[in-house]
Amino acid sequence: MVFIADDIQLVKSLRQLKGYSSRKFLQKLPHRNWTRRRLNRLLAKIDINKGWQNEFQAVGVRTLHARLITSPRESAVGEWRQHLHAFISSM
Repeated sequence: MVFIADDIQLVKSLRQLKGYSSRKFLQKLPHRNWTRRRLNRLLAKIDINKGWQNEFQAVGVRTLHARLITSPRESAVGEWRQHLHAFISSM
């Protein structure tokens, strides 16, 4: 069966909001004459169109992770150097 615009919108919103898989769609909406293969194709298209958002989010997560991991180390080394320099200067 061919998906109509309303079906596509329903599938897209449930996929993005609740993460439904093709099996979940068939389980929750048995009265629709959808096949698993057709749903998988549609879900792949939906995921591809959303891929650019995931890529930007992943870059943001990597950047944030790098800042969280490296910043405390760098600041600790910087503080250690300042204290060492002050200790040596005081001698």
